[in-house]
Amino acid sequence: PDATGYVLDQVQADTIDGLFTSGKNKASLAAAHGLGKSWLSGVITNLFLSLYSPARVAITGPTGKQTKSQCWSYVNMVWSRSVFKDDFAWQKTKLYLRGKSEESFAVWVTSKEPKTIEGFHGPENGENLLWIVEEAKGVNDAVFEAIQGALSNKNNFMYIASTCGGAAGFFFKTFHTLRNNWFTIRAPWYMSSHISPEQVEAWKETWGEDSP
Repeated sequence: PDATGYVLDQVQADTIDGLFTSGKNKASLAAAHGLGKSWLSGVITNLFLSLYSPARVAITGPTGKQTKSQCWSYVNMVWSRSVFKDDFAWQKTKLYLRGKSEESFAVWVTSKEPKTIEGFHGPENGENLLWIVEEAKGVNDAVFEAIQGALSNKNNFMYIASTCGGAAGFFFKTFHTLRNNWFTIRAPWYMSSHISPEQVEAWKETWGEDSP
């Protein structure tokens, strides 16, 4: 809150704590619509670049301009209110530490080509790297395999988040067969202060209360 001017919900605070202090270095958040998953990506991006230097953050998600523009707008929103704002420079496709634009930065990376992802590493001996995956249920497993191969050094972290989906895919597995390696949080709508009860009733009518 002191760094950004924002007060986090408990779920958001717990996710950050789990990502950086659980010892697993990987956090997976399954949350309802409107809980602030993408906004939290913006917070974590700015936090990581301020904690580690030099450092790199790569953000990806399902193919689509909407996913990119929404997440990237939150990165900008948090940066614009940060006490560290003057230390960083903002571009439409990149946020970077002034004077170290090629060493310490955050960018959006397309998920179309896993080979592109395999080549993204931390700035010094692979260290100080953070991967963020938006709407993770819609991202191909091959992309996650490529990312995992890069997370082999000191201060390498991964935050993934999504609404719930089917009982398959990498995101689903982080809560089941892979759960011992992940800090996981399930966050129903009532754990957020931002979701209106009226909207929840509309969702119940649309999908049914037991729908993922």
